[in-house]
Amino acid sequence: MEKMRKDNLNKTIETKFVYNFDVLEQGLYLIEIIASARSWWQNLIGFNSFFNDDDLAVKIDNVEFPKLNNRRGLFDGEAAWNGNNLKGLSKTDVIIVNLSKGNHALNFLADQSPIVKSVNIFKNEKEKVTYAPTENNPSQGGNRRQWMTIVLANLSLKNISIKATATKKEFDDEDIKIIIDGKIKTNNDTKWHKNWYWCGRILRGQEKDFSQDLNFPKGLHYIELWADKTPEIKNLMINLGKDDQKPEEKNPEYIIKQVQDLYREIGQEIEFSKVPSPLEVFNKYDKETGVASNEFSIEPAILKATIAQESSFGNVIGHDYRYIGESGLMGLEKKNSIAQLAKLGYTFNYNGVQDVIRASAAYYKWLISIELGIFKDTRNPLKLYTQYSKDLKARNTKAPGIKEFLYYYFYYKQ
Repeated sequence: MEKMRKDNLNKTIETKFVYNFDVLEQGLYLIEIIASARSWWQNLIGFNSFFNDDDLAVKIDNVEFPKLNNRRGLFDGEAAWNGNNLKGLSKTDVIIVNLSKGNHALNFLADQSPIVKSVNIFKNEKEKVTYAPTENNPSQGGNRRQWMTIVLANLSLKNISIKATATKKEFDDEDIKIIIDGKIKTNNDTKWHKNWYWCGRILRGQEKDFSQDLNFPKGLHYIELWADKTPEIKNLMINLGKDDQKPEEKNPEYIIKQVQDLYREIGQEIEFSKVPSPLEVFNKYDKETGVASNEFSIEPAILKATIAQESSFGNVIGHDYRYIGESGLMGLEKKNSIAQLAKLGYTFNYNGVQDVIRASAAYYKWLISIELGIFKDTRNPLKLYTQYSKDLKARNTKAPGIKEFLYYYFYYKQ
């Protein structure tokens, strides 16, 4: 891993701050950000603000890092700095991301006055990342609080290995908790600190390894390390797995040919007057699509393509996630689609993003089961996206949006 840039900023952020940097070649980069935030009572003592803690969030270009359950805003996410948790101490974010050649920006959003202490940028040559933090390690003394968050931005996670140490000091001990995508990895060596994988009372200064094969698909992933007192990370290794996708699979001509081949299966020829522009890195609903995909055996790319086509991931003016099925296949805002899911015995909350995407997957699963002779492959995405109608025998293969949906499907397909 090669260090490309180091900046000791020690900059107080009042509202917004943009940190610009250039990337000389496309590749995998590791961006280390160390920042601190104060609690509300620390701000009160400083006469800065009454009952408001410091909060800080960061975006890379326009890519956000929301809380996995999407229940609250960016300031409460796994990658944020929360003053009531940190109480003035430092937290390290390590963002691992593929970047294109050219200019990029870290966009910091602040509430009150958190401090960005430093930004370090490294280039990683392979899919295996080795990280040995030299700053904010050991952690600053504090009680059971966030210490480091490793963010994988639109990447797969094959396996992880962490070597760390903790010890017992006088009347208290050091501990480290590890949380991967919201799940705590428990410690089977002690009954006292089950949720703290490294327990100083047990280790007494010795090193302990955590290693696990995860095989998580491409998407947004968080590895959180919480610290009690001053434990230390010796080494962290992450194997992202190889990206088996060939370069031409992102090429518009290659994608269009795949779409045309689907139409030729039913004896039709189509052309694109305009090539859609899908977002290259978008992970806003990867967690939800993964859950729905596993539950109903539907490709994540199908769900992701539908969200892209129906609402541009909620970025269409006046639309939000509930409109991912406004028209086309799912029509989840249409009474007959909801009625059909009810006939199948499903009950969904159509005001909740997770259930809307689950309902979409359930609807796809049902459509796959419908026999339609012109299609050799019952799972053909062209078949799926053309069958939404009061008359389920409809073969409206030339409806607006179908070509774009299929383009997105092949673009996002793993």
